[in-house]
Amino acid sequence: MKKLKKITILLLVTVFPLIGKSQFKASVGSEVTSALDDFSHYVSYGFGLSGGAEYNFTDKFGITAQLGYIYLIPEARYASAFMMPMQGGLKFYIESKENGPYISPIIGAHKLSITTKDYVIQRQTIPEKTVTKTNASYGFGMGYLFRAKFDVSVRYNIITDDDGNTSSYFGLRLAIEF
Repeated sequence: MKKLKKITILLLVTVFPLIGKSQFKASVGSEVTSALDDFSHYVSYGFGLSGGAEYNFTDKFGITAQLGYIYLIPEARYASAFMMPMQGGLKFYIESKENGPYISPIIGAHKLSITTKDYVIQRQTIPEKTVTKTNASYGFGMGYLFRAKFDVSVRYNIITDDDGNTSSYFGLRLAIEF
């Protein structure tokens, strides 16, 4: 308990001076993804929308949170698929938080859902089945923020399941900040 109290005090002493220089930003964007590795056996690419929030502590550093919905184009044996990335991360601006390039490590979770098609074998129908899982994810992104508050970013995400298997995808996001 004493250790937790010391860590809390240390965090407050460190973070409190930075809060005065902070700025909150929000964004709405469109996403396009392309499945890689084993993930491409289930889906090929996807598209969707996402919302983001950013809290800047300094001119070159902030924390981010993002939630999205991406409809995935399934391979032939599947009826439908989607994923919901829920991630947070850090954002390091090379020039400033107003414009220019940045890098962003991210961590969070992905809710994945995939539905099989109905199959008929010897006049017996095997009904469709939906499997939904929420798995841990992490990745790395980079982007460019234009002065007109237009943000273009790319990211590489890795999704891990309970068995240690991984899936990955490449994503592109075009967003407007306000």
